[in-house]
Amino acid sequence: MDTSDYENYLSQNDSVINTQKRDGSWPDLNYLSEVGNDANYHLHLIRIRAMIFFQKNRAAGGKTENRQTTRKIQNAINYWLEVTPYSSDRYLQYTVIPDLLYEIALAGKDVITPESIESLLEVIPQMGYPIHIMERFPKLSHQIYQAIISGNHDQLLEVKKDLSDLCRFRYPEGIQPDFSFQAEGPSMHMGSYGIEYLEKISWFIFLFKDTSLRFEDEEISFLLDFILEGHQWMIFGQVYDPRARAHLVSNSSYNVQPLIRALNYLKDAGFWNEELRLLELKLKQQTGPLTGTVQGNRVFWRSDFLVHRRENYYAALKFISSRTNSAGAIDGMGLKNYYLYDGSLLVMKYGNEYEGLYPVWNWRKIPGVTCEISNSDPPLSEPKRTLLEFSGAVSDGQYGLAAMSYHRDSVFANKSWFFFNDAIVCMGNELQMNLYGFFSTTIEQNRLQGKVFYGYRNRIFELPAGQQYLPAVEWIKHNQTVYQFLQPGAVQVYTGPAEGSWNSLNDLEENNEVEDNVFSLWINHEKNEDSTYQYLIMPFVEDDALNYYRSNNYTIIQNDKKIQAVSHNEDQMLQAVFYAPGFIEWDRGKEIYVDSPCLLILRLYDGYLWVSAADPLQQQSKISIEINMKFLDDDQIKWNADKGTSTIELAFPQGLYSGSSVIKNYSFLRGWE
Repeated sequence: MDTSDYENYLSQNDSVINTQKRDGSWPDLNYLSEVGNDANYHLHLIRIRAMIFFQKNRAAGGKTENRQTTRKIQNAINYWLEVTPYSSDRYLQYTVIPDLLYEIALAGKDVITPESIESLLEVIPQMGYPIHIMERFPKLSHQIYQAIISGNHDQLLEVKKDLSDLCRFRYPEGIQPDFSFQAEGPSMHMGSYGIEYLEKISWFIFLFKDTSLRFEDEEISFLLDFILEGHQWMIFGQVYDPRARAHLVSNSSYNVQPLIRALNYLKDAGFWNEELRLLELKLKQQTGPLTGTVQGNRVFWRSDFLVHRRENYYAALKFISSRTNSAGAIDGMGLKNYYLYDGSLLVMKYGNEYEGLYPVWNWRKIPGVTCEISNSDPPLSEPKRTLLEFSGAVSDGQYGLAAMSYHRDSVFANKSWFFFNDAIVCMGNELQMNLYGFFSTTIEQNRLQGKVFYGYRNRIFELPAGQQYLPAVEWIKHNQTVYQFLQPGAVQVYTGPAEGSWNSLNDLEENNEVEDNVFSLWINHEKNEDSTYQYLIMPFVEDDALNYYRSNNYTIIQNDKKIQAVSHNEDQMLQAVFYAPGFIEWDRGKEIYVDSPCLLILRLYDGYLWVSAADPLQQQSKISIEINMKFLDDDQIKWNADKGTSTIELAFPQGLYSGSSVIKNYSFLRGWE
C-alpha cells in the first residue's frame, strides 16, 4: 500500500479508529486463537501501520498532527506488547508479524515513543526462528531493519553475505541442481517456499540495486535461471502446478501474485529480458486456451517431477522414490495429500481443469495414481520417505518417460508413462494388492466441461450422467481430450456433481460447502489379479482424428515385469523401461540389448541415432547398449563384425546429478536405419 493510500484506507474504515477500545484493542479481532481464520490478530499491527502512515502523510502535506490518532497508535502498541499473541501458523509467526513490527518501528520514529520502538525490537527475537531454509529470510529481513534503524553498515554487509550464500545450489534444502526447490526435507516446494524465496530475494535485489551491497552478475544470472529453468516450467497461464504447491494446494486463496511481484522487483531493479516479459504476459492472461511460454520436456530429477509442454497443452507427472518425500500434511494443511505424489499425471489446456476443484476431489482417485478403493479419506500423514528404489525419468529435451516400481501400503505395481508430441502412453503391470479388497488406477478426475462421448466398434455414443460401468470401450472423449484404451477391459466413469469443503483439506479454512461438477474415469483391479493396463491420453483431438491415432502411430512392444516399451512409428522413436538387463526388438528387425536396468529413448533422425538414458536406481556408473546397426567411426562404439552389432557405452552422471539424463547422438551408415 502506497503512503497516499493509508488515508483512504482509514477514511473508508472508520471503525479502525472509532471502534478501538480504551485498552488499545479492537473488538472484532481474536487475540486468543492460535490457528484458523479466527486468528486475525495480525490485523492489529496492520491497523497500527496504517495509522502511522496516516500521520506521516498528514505531516508531509503540511497538516498538523492528529493527536487522537497518535494516542490510539500508542495505546494499540502498548496492548500488543502486553498481550504478545502467538500463532501456530509459521508464516504469520515468523514472517508476517515480525515484518510488521519492524515496519512499525522503522516508520514510527517520529510518531511513537523511543521506548516503544525499543520494546518492539526486543519482542521480535523472542518469537524465535524455525529450522528450514526458507525461514532464514525472516531473520535476515529483521537484521536489515535493525541495521537501517541503528545505521549499522557492518551488519548490512553480513546480511548481504548471507543472502549471497542463498544464491547458489544448496543441499539438502534450497535450489537444487535441476532448478527445483526443496524444503521440509527432500520435498519439492516450488510453488510454496520456492515462490516465497523468489519474491524475497528479488526484493533484496531491488533494495540494494544502487548501493555497494548490490548483487553480483552471477548471482542475478543464477536467479533468472531459477525463474526460467524452474518456475516457468511449472506454471501454465495463471495456474501453478498443484503438486509444486505441496501443502498449499489446500489453500483456497492461492495465486501467483508473489511471482508477479518478484518479476516487478527485478524489472524495477533493471534486470529484465524478453523471456521474463513473455512470462509476465502469460501470468496475466485471463481467458481462452493457453499457450505455453516454453515447449519441450524437462525432468527435475532431484524432485521426481517430469514436465511435458506443447503449444496447446501442459502435462506433468509427480512420482516418488526412496530419495524424496511423499506428500503429506504440514501445519494443518494438505490433510488429504497422502497420494498426491504417487504417480499423479495432470493435463491442462485451459488452466481451469483442476483449479478450485480440490475440495470436491475424491483424493483416492487422483489422476494417474493406483491405490486401494475405500470410502474413507486417505491416511493422514506427514511427508516421509518411501522404499521405492526403482523410480526415475529420462528426457532428451523434447520427449521423455518416467517409471517406478511402486509399493505403497498394500498395493504393488510397475507403472510407466511415455510422453510424445500428441499423446501420453500409460502402462501398468504386476498390479497386486496383499489385503482383501479392490484397488483402482485413476485415469482422470477433472472439472466436467460439456458432454462426454465414448466409442465402441466404430460407433460413437453419448455418455449419460452419473456413474457408469462400461464393460468394453475403445475410447472416451471429454473436453477435446481422448482417452484411448489399448487393450480390452472395463472402465468406470462418473460425471456429475460433487461436494466438499476447503476445511476438510486445511484446518485454517472456513468450513463452507463447495459444489462443482466432475468428470472421473478409472479402472478397477481385483486383489492378486496380477492385471495390466495400457491406455493413451491425447490432450487435444479434433473429431475426425481418432481413427488416425488408433491405427497408425503407437505400437506397444512389451508390457511385463521385465520391460515396458512403446514405439512411435512416424517419428521412428522407441521409449523403453528396463527393470533388469534385457533384450527388445524394435522397428524392422532392430535388436537392442542393455546390460543393466535403465530408462531409454532411441530416435532415428536425419542420419543419426539419438540415445538418451538415465539410471532410475541412481546407483550405477555406466550402461552398455548393444544394437544391430553399424555406425561411422566413433571411439565410443565397438563394432562386432561376427555378431553384426555395435556396443554403445554411456557413463551415467554422478553425485548431485545422479538420475539426470545422458544424451548422445551417433551417425549411422545408410542402409542400417
